[in-house]
Amino acid sequence: MLRKKLRVVSPRLVDCLSAVSLFTMLGCGTAPMNSPSPTLPSPTTTAGSNVATGAILGYVWDQTATGLRPIFGVPGAAQFGSPIYGGAAYNNAVACADKKFALLTNSGGQAAVAPLPSGMPVQVADHLSAKEQIAISPTCSAALLYAPGSSNATLVLGLPAIPKAQSLDLSQAGAITSAVVSDTGLVLAASGQTAGATSVTAISTDGSATQITTVASFGGMSFLPSTQNALIADGGRSTIWMASNLPANSLNRVASTADGVTQPVAVASSSDGRWIVVANQSGTILRLDLTRQSAPAQAVCKSCTAPKLIPLGGNSTFLLSDLTSGPIWTFDGDSPSPRIVFIPAIKASTTAGVAR
Repeated sequence: MLRKKLRVVSPRLVDCLSAVSLFTMLGCGTAPMNSPSPTLPSPTTTAGSNVATGAILGYVWDQTATGLRPIFGVPGAAQFGSPIYGGAAYNNAVACADKKFALLTNSGGQAAVAPLPSGMPVQVADHLSAKEQIAISPTCSAALLYAPGSSNATLVLGLPAIPKAQSLDLSQAGAITSAVVSDTGLVLAASGQTAGATSVTAISTDGSATQITTVASFGGMSFLPSTQNALIADGGRSTIWMASNLPANSLNRVASTADGVTQPVAVASSSDGRWIVVANQSGTILRLDLTRQSAPAQAVCKSCTAPKLIPLGGNSTFLLSDLTSGPIWTFDGDSPSPRIVFIPAIKASTTAGVAR
């Protein structure tokens, strides 16, 4: 391992070498060419020198602590660690646990990429809205920074090693309420219409737009990894559609009430593209096999209402809600029989160090 070989080298050099391995073209702690000079704080401003190690299930943004919390362990035996990249320095972050980096935004309108768990943030975009949302593609090679209702967004390609940001015009899609991005930078944007319907539009990297469908009630959408195919959930019709070879307009129904879909509120794909995971309004979470080699399976979260599907590490493991003061539930779709397991409530001690 690198750190074992460099025990006699200064900690600063070790950190620099770790950053270089992720940002080969950018250097250690420097900004991309022609970008504004970064004024981004070190990750140690909140966590101090207590950067925890161990198996990482994933990361989740903690709005109360204004920091990114690691989740240590495995499904069924996990706990939250101390927040990193916090102390009011940032206002949002989305992590890619498998690729070991995070995309962060701050109230000053900047976005940065940071190697996890403790690398120096590198600025990749500026002049953003203070309410920017972050969407990352399935394999974490692209990201979209957008503000609901805004007609402009920032598309970041080449993640994580060579990030390149560009402006993207969303005006042809209407007033955006939600958006997702593919690994090649194609965007699906949802916008509200009259009578509660939602229009879904594909937007290419050049800004050209193609209207894909209109759903009676928006139930989420998600791209499949390394493809231009996306899942679109219609909550009003309890149907999951597959939009293939986008931006071409080709729709096929892949799941319905016969498969257990009932008022879906979120939909996602597994990392290998085999499974569809559907969260129903009632708290039932479905795992459906796109290859049709296995029957639909489900698990019920009795404490979940309108659950989310926030991807964690692994193939099909998801956090079902944002952080709250109580236990946090997760869906373990990697188990032979899907199950719902919880992560204990955050301990007060994790504000200063990792809970043991």
